[in-house]
Formats: sequence, structure tokens, C-alpha cells
Amino acid sequence: MHYSKTFRILVIIVIILILTPFMLYYGYFVYFHREPVNIKVAFLSHYLAPDFISFKNLVNKWNPYFQKMGFHVNILDIDRESALQFLLSSQNSSIDIVVVSNFNFKKLVQYLTPLGLNQLNERFYEKAVHPFYQNGQVYAIPFHASFPILFYDRTYITDIPKSFNQLLTLAKNLSKAHNPESFTEYGLAIYSLQGKHSALVFQSLYETFGGHVLVTNSTVKLLSNQTLESLLNIYRLLIEEEISPPETLYYEFSVLNAEFIKKKFPLMIQWNYAIPFLSKNFTRDELGISSLPSDFQSSTSIGYVLAFGVCKFSKNKNYSIKFLESIYLNDFIKELVGIGAFPPIKGLSNLFDNILIENEEKIFH
Repeated sequence: MHYSKTFRILVIIVIILILTPFMLYYGYFVYFHREPVNIKVAFLSHYLAPDFISFKNLVNKWNPYFQKMGFHVNILDIDRESALQFLLSSQNSSIDIVVVSNFNFKKLVQYLTPLGLNQLNERFYEKAVHPFYQNGQVYAIPFHASFPILFYDRTYITDIPKSFNQLLTLAKNLSKAHNPESFTEYGLAIYSLQGKHSALVFQSLYETFGGHVLVTNSTVKLLSNQTLESLLNIYRLLIEEEISPPETLYYEFSVLNAEFIKKKFPLMIQWNYAIPFLSKNFTRDELGISSLPSDFQSSTSIGYVLAFGVCKFSKNKNYSIKFLESIYLNDFIKELVGIGAFPPIKGLSNLFDNILIENEEKIFH
């Protein structure tokens, strides 16, 4: 039986019309209703500031967006760095992304894969991305820099101290023990709680005194012990002379912020992570930030640069790369800054109408 060409075309059209709904239905559920890939991100619980649990909340908030891209992100807390190395070394590890720092990158780079994201490097300050290079390849992308700075209450302080001696003189005059007419009980508090964070604050101050200098070939030039003794004496002086609260040595990060908000002291050396918390309690004209005052031409803050690295044995490398690319969208960056992080990218302050963010970027730069 022979059918006309027109009849055959009509039959094909009818078949297409019948099958199309089934094809669309099937394709929709296969490509849009399949379970998203589970991406696991591991970082040590002591990273950043003690209250950085808000980072988890931010990731959870963005998970609906990530799921549209085919993946879901889970944050894993690791208590010990040795445990982290053990987990990453296993070819059966379920960890896809690990947060590394400028301090432990050399230990962990053997478990990471080159990212091939050189086009992103143009966005970062060189000092932020440089620690994560190995043999000419980048293995981790920075997302936060944490460093100590000087906070001051502009209600009482108009001129920023230019040197550490000026800072001590000002703090002494703002403490009731030396000035009964002072509006604040103490003059200065320094984050000193025992642990790695306070050690980095101490090292930062040590550097501003000229304690030791990192030269170009990464060797350390140690200067006289007199500098170290002078710095230790300053800590003793602050307590004995009642310039700082005697319990300041035991203040947690959040407690130190709370006491500053209560105006117990108008000067504080604290991590830059405190900026958004303090901004909620001070007006734009009340809160000031500055680099650590130094007796030399420039001050040096020693801090963390944290970055995401993709694990060598991850079975979800493509989705892990998508995650790294998506967190540098402007909207995510703005929310990251909102919870206290400082993404070390060039022109960060251009995304905000905020003088504190602008000054923070200048301090880092």
C-alpha cells in the first residue's frame, strides 16, 4: 500500500505531538528532579573567629541556588588537623573541598588537585593568592583574610595614634586609674586569650616593634631580644597600671567585643572579623578602625588567609569547581562580608557604601 507524501508527514506530526509530552515529562524529572550531588566541605573548627558558625548558615541559605546547579553543600567540622590529614590521604575519602590556610597549605597540598582557575587570580591581591601556589599552579582560592587591627571609639578619640608609644600614652590618659575624669574605666584592651589567635596578635605587635622581618627569600631575620622583652613588659604594664581590665587575658572574642560596646575601654586590638558585629552597635561616625600603630614606617599584621582547595580524591571535582566559581558572585561576596569575612579581592569596597569596608581594604592592601 502506498501512502502519499502528505499523509506520511501528517503521521509523523501526530506521533511527535503524542510523544512530546512524555519526552518533556521524562526529561524534566531526569534533569531537574534528580538528587543533587552532595559536596562536602571540611574545615578546622578553630579557623577564623570563634563565632564563624554563621558561615554554615550562609552556605545553607545558598543551597537552594547551588541545588539548581546540581549540587548541595555540607560543612564538616574537623577538630584536629592530624585527623584532617588522615581523612584527605584516603582514596576513599568522601571530602570534596577542604579549607586550607597560609599556615597549613604546605602540609595539605599533596592531597589537593590543581584548579586551573588562573583567570580568577586577577581578582585577588597577590599577597592573598601567592601562598597557595605550588610549582606554578594554584591549588586553592582565597575567600577570607583575618588579621588584627586597632578599633577605636571616635566619641573619645579624634586623632589615631601614629606609634605604639602614642597608643600607650593615650590609653593611659583614658583610664580612671590615671585620669579620674575619664569617661571610660580603662583605656585599652588587646585580644589575649590563650591560643593560636592571640599568638598571632602578639606576633603582629612583635613585628610592628621590628621584632623580626620576613625577607624576600622567606628566611627569618631575628633581631635583639630587647624588642621581645619590651613587648612583654607592655602586656605587664597594661595590667599592673590598670590601663587594661585585669580579666582581659581571659576574654573570649565575643566578650571582648561586648565590653567594647559597653564602652568599658575606647581602644581595642581585635580581629577584623569583629567589624560587622560592632557596626550594629555604633553609628558610622562613632566606630573607627586603623592598622596597628607602629614605631616604624609601616605596621605588619600576621593573620590567616583561608582558601578552598579541591581534594585530589574527590569524585565530584566538576561540581566542586562550580561551587568555587559561584561563591565569587557579587551577591555571595556581599553576604560573606555581612557575616564578618573579608574576601581579599581587588576593589571589594566598590561593592559597598561603607567607609569601614573601604578602610579595612586599605589596611589589608
